[in-house]
Amino acid sequence: MKDTISLAAMVDRLAHRVCVCVGLDPQMVRGKISRYLGDISPEERLTLLQIADTESFSMPPWERFVESLLVHETYFFRHPEQLLYLRDRVLADYLAERPRQKTLLLWCAGASTGEDAYTFAFLASEVLAQAGLDPYGFELLATDLSEACLNQAGTGQFQLQPGFGSFRTIPEFAQHHFHGLSVPGASEWVVPDPTRRRVRVERHNLLDPPPILSVDILICRNTLIYFTTEARQRVLQAMSHALIPGGVLILGPADDASCVAGLERWGANAPFIFRKCVDPATLAPKKTGEPARISAGETEVELLVIGVSTGGPDVLAEIFRHLHPLRVPMLIAQHMPADHTASFAAHLAREFKIPIVECGDGPIPPVGSVGLLKGGRDFVLKRFQDCLTLRPIEASGTNSHPNIDTLLRSAAKAGIKALPIILTGMGRDGASGSKLLEDQGMPVWVQTPASCTVAGMPLATLEEVSNCAVLAPDAVARRLNNLYGFAETKYSVKEQGRL
Repeated sequence: MKDTISLAAMVDRLAHRVCVCVGLDPQMVRGKISRYLGDISPEERLTLLQIADTESFSMPPWERFVESLLVHETYFFRHPEQLLYLRDRVLADYLAERPRQKTLLLWCAGASTGEDAYTFAFLASEVLAQAGLDPYGFELLATDLSEACLNQAGTGQFQLQPGFGSFRTIPEFAQHHFHGLSVPGASEWVVPDPTRRRVRVERHNLLDPPPILSVDILICRNTLIYFTTEARQRVLQAMSHALIPGGVLILGPADDASCVAGLERWGANAPFIFRKCVDPATLAPKKTGEPARISAGETEVELLVIGVSTGGPDVLAEIFRHLHPLRVPMLIAQHMPADHTASFAAHLAREFKIPIVECGDGPIPPVGSVGLLKGGRDFVLKRFQDCLTLRPIEASGTNSHPNIDTLLRSAAKAGIKALPIILTGMGRDGASGSKLLEDQGMPVWVQTPASCTVAGMPLATLEEVSNCAVLAPDAVARRLNNLYGFAETKYSVKEQGRL
């Protein structure tokens, strides 16, 4: 195979695949990619492209390439003002509200070589002792994408380097944690064994489902700034899912979690500190993709599926304008080309402050967020243990992708209690799949034909299904809110006057 692809084209292709694979913003990595490609042979460049095109992301050449793009800048007790606020005002209150015998569970995401993880281990030990509890009554999971960094973090050994090393600015209030740091002739400092034994390391891609659940304190500082807006929102939603109700999320100065349903600032002046809402109605399921089973009358619903085609962007905007966060996962199958759905999801997320993500292979998005199926191909739903997952398949012979009937039929086959909502669109897609679900006792909703841009899909569904709820777009939102919404919660502050 000849190296006929220009360097610029290679950079663009690889930047896109890196974004899909690990969430890094293409604009931030293009320069690094160009330099990396300049340092390897033409054959190695083509190997990288082949790996990217076949999504063989576990192969060593790809892992070395991604490793070269990561930023590992970190040091002990970074952002000390935030840490003081956390120690003195947040953690003390948090410990007072939780069972005293429960082990404190922390997750440090994007831990790099471990300085932030051990910083929070020291803080946890200190606050537990002040509360009269076992100072080592905690467990901390440190995760990162970099295997090399995790190997370093696991040792708890840090080189004593002048200048910009791990110990560059230890604040006075934290110096008692670093006994022996100034021993003459010392070349390294080792985390004390009692603290080190409470920390374990694990490799994790932040775009994957959380590696741990029921987390009390989740730390992810100065990591998400390198992600795209869409990836950042997806990660934050997963982090919210990992926290217990009332759990604390600690971010870096450039991060914001206020757009994620179910998260709120700890206080008006809290420096980048958030908590998961305590309202019992907002309890998340145990895993990403695990359905929340909600009973509406005599019908149990574990998934909402919107099928829409021509006129979809307008009618979806009308629904989301009035929609509250929901206790049931939602998928949208909007007939759309493959290269349009990611930008459409990002547009809806920006416009209505909705945690909406493009999805297609893997667990369905968690409760509180919305999944927009990737355009241009078809998907089936499957049940894997307690989780609902999506799998791509060969596109059907129709011109409508993602195909709504294919999705709904797979839900019926898997015994998934899905509620189909068929909106504006040309043709009959969604009608036969809705009929199968109706035969299994599920309700079916359709948009009022008079309010459709093209009424073909709702009319075809009305022909197939004997008992449909026929609703205008704003009525769809109101019924979803009444049956499946969190009480007194809205996605978007700017829309509250109209809701």
